[in-house]
Amino acid sequence: MKIATERQQSATQKPAHPIRVLICDDSVFMRMAVRTLCEALPMIEVVGEAEDGEDAIAAVKELMPDIITMDISMPGMDGVSATRRILEQHDVPIIILSSISERRSELAAKLMDQGAVDVIWKSASLMDIDIDGIANTILEKILFWAKCPKGGDTGAATSDKLLPNTEKPGSALISMGSGCYDRVPKLFSHLTAESAPVIVFPNAPRSCKDGFVRYLEKFSPVPVHAYPEGEPLANGNVYCVFARNGLALEKNSDGNIEFTPSSNLSENVEQISYYAQKLTELNLHPMTIVLSGSDAQIAQQITGSIALFKSLFIETPDSCIDPSVVNQLSQSELSQQQIHTPDTLAELMRLL
Repeated sequence: MKIATERQQSATQKPAHPIRVLICDDSVFMRMAVRTLCEALPMIEVVGEAEDGEDAIAAVKELMPDIITMDISMPGMDGVSATRRILEQHDVPIIILSSISERRSELAAKLMDQGAVDVIWKSASLMDIDIDGIANTILEKILFWAKCPKGGDTGAATSDKLLPNTEKPGSALISMGSGCYDRVPKLFSHLTAESAPVIVFPNAPRSCKDGFVRYLEKFSPVPVHAYPEGEPLANGNVYCVFARNGLALEKNSDGNIEFTPSSNLSENVEQISYYAQKLTELNLHPMTIVLSGSDAQIAQQITGSIALFKSLFIETPDSCIDPSVVNQLSQSELSQQQIHTPDTLAELMRLL
């Protein structure tokens, strides 16, 4: 298909191991369509198909996939019940495909409560399904939400060994993208009301932004601000700064620091560098963590303004689904960078 071919041509970095997908749908047409999409990309492998919820439960136990696409309306056990049953025994991201056209926001929230990471809306009629129209969304969500096929954790160093002579960071900058399914629970569950503020730069496709925010809210013990315009920068808070948000940090009339619209940042020019510099000026010296799937501009900004990133930590490339940016940084011979497994990076969050 055209969309799959374009994505294949644009993929400059392949993972060491393909993402293993299980497709669950009672429609032979939809199973074939999703399989065709996935098999056009070398980084995805379809390991099995299931036609109802019971089949899906058995297939997950046997095949141990990295991600599941799950139809919601099937004879016998439906997708909601199957999702709940699967997640009682397995840690695997599940993307729901639903043809329900009413009260979608309410349904999406219910599905997230059951453990699904995201939802794709499709037509209720096979005659009306525009597979080309949802093809890009299906692939985006699979690539964004899949677990790292290899794993990559071999234990964690303690935070005091990582930064034995460094004061508590005044803030944290975290860049992340595909592979966040595993990383969000590890990193953000350590936060408390006293933790320094965390600013996240999600490299998420438009179709995944809302799902990412809901997932982050699920595991963060502190408030998450998806679009923090007008919000004060404060301890015990997480702020999402998506590309082209154009939010600067400025003092308001009360003397507090808050996120303010800025035309100078509207095109995502040197965005993470801006925040590193601004936080340093505010004496909130940041700790920077770069994870799987980060935006390509992140590497350029860090290497171009390396003096701003005195506490720089990078995920080990072999634990990433998309290691392109961490590879660039790990090979750049930056003297202050440290490369660690996700478990060790999670330990760093205890310093905040």
